[in-house]
Amino acid sequence: MTTQPKLPDSLSDVIWQGPETMRTKDSGLVHYVRIPENATRSQPAPTVLLVHGRAGDESVMWVFEKAIPANMAIVSVRAPYVDPNDGGYAWFNTTETGGRQVPVTDDVIGSVETLAKFTRAISQIYPINGDRIIAFGFSQGAAMISALSFFEPDLLHGIAPLAGFMPLPSSLLPDADLDGYPVFMAHGEKDEVIRMKSAQRNKQILESAAAEVEWRTYNVGHKLPIQGIRDLGKWLEKFA
Repeated sequence: MTTQPKLPDSLSDVIWQGPETMRTKDSGLVHYVRIPENATRSQPAPTVLLVHGRAGDESVMWVFEKAIPANMAIVSVRAPYVDPNDGGYAWFNTTETGGRQVPVTDDVIGSVETLAKFTRAISQIYPINGDRIIAFGFSQGAAMISALSFFEPDLLHGIAPLAGFMPLPSSLLPDADLDGYPVFMAHGEKDEVIRMKSAQRNKQILESAAAEVEWRTYNVGHKLPIQGIRDLGKWLEKFA
């Protein structure tokens, strides 16, 4: 897909950085960005990084915009792989092992490095405070930011893995001290795509590294309901 994905009509002041723009070439990934009017290099904005799931793109995560205070910048990024089955993009491919689909380890680690590079780059490209970037990830995107917190524990100020899981076994995760690291986790009790036990395993892994996890469940499937978005917004207020 080289055309610009459409955003909701209600959004304004959002700029698309497509495949051929210099800012995409500098950062490594296609993205949408919205910067508050009062953000400057001397007063950079706290930021929410939106990381979509499998078969999504940089347009699909803007439903969470309503949870984000107006003084925060928003960057929504496109994953590097074209999804072979459902269209859109993916952060990693999967392979069948023991009757279930398992993330390809090299893809996960490669995308963690790509996402880390992108996150560092945007704070150089835009008036963004690199010390105050919070990442929201949904499904496969939640898996990415969960792994990123172990590989790059100082890169993000906190994460919100939504309907997600940890894409690597604990044996492949680096030792990380996440003491006090803010985490908001949410999962649907009826989720048939990512089972609850996968989210609970991710919670245990993060807590074992001393992350400060706020855990919420909702009576829904593979999505976050309106109440979940409200709860996410309340958690985010402390970082605005």
